[in-house]
Amino acid sequence: MEVFFADAREGDVTKADQSIVEYKSWKMTGDAATLDGILDYNKVDCENTEALRDWLIGIRNKDLPWRPFGPATADKEGKSEERAEAEAAAQALIIRCWNLCPTCSAM
Repeated sequence: MEVFFADAREGDVTKADQSIVEYKSWKMTGDAATLDGILDYNKVDCENTEALRDWLIGIRNKDLPWRPFGPATADKEGKSEERAEAEAAAQALIIRCWNLCPTCSAM
């Protein structure tokens, strides 16, 4: 998605798959410059993800209600126990991520 809204990446690490290879290299060598390249990549990745989020919120129809967080109030008939557990786990992860986001709590 970055290609549509962000400048081209600079530095030693410019792609997600490359960061994985570099991390493995760093684990084997302990080279500080390799770790710095990964950290720089991750910093830009976080900044771009936040910028994308902000842009999406900016173009969102203001009349649409926000989906409430929390479990669904009504069970669907015939939902398997496995599906119910998976949905509960996914919802818990969404809430956890929301609570960890420093700018999300302001919304």
